[in-house]
Amino acid sequence: MSQESRIGKAIVEVALCTNSLHKLIYIAKVSNWLEDEKTLIAKAKLQGIALHYVQGRELLAIDACLYAILREHLAERFSEKSPAHNYTQLQDAMQEKEKV
Repeated sequence: MSQESRIGKAIVEVALCTNSLHKLIYIAKVSNWLEDEKTLIAKAKLQGIALHYVQGRELLAIDACLYAILREHLAERFSEKSPAHNYTQLQDAMQEKEKV
């Protein structure tokens, strides 16, 4: 898969994740979900790089993680910067590591 294809796929995955989390907020309010129910369902909806991001961070992966913390970390990681930007940062970090 080319770099452009991976970046395009990542953009779609993040957009789907963000859209699902926005819908989840409304469903949780209407259904009177508890905080832990909302968090577990949000985690179940994650896919692709967002899922790998959460699974790779102990604070977010534990069942006791609050929805507000999960959402804050996802927003910080994915909202402001495009996946292409993050992918480029990852590539740069890997190249720097290879130089050492």
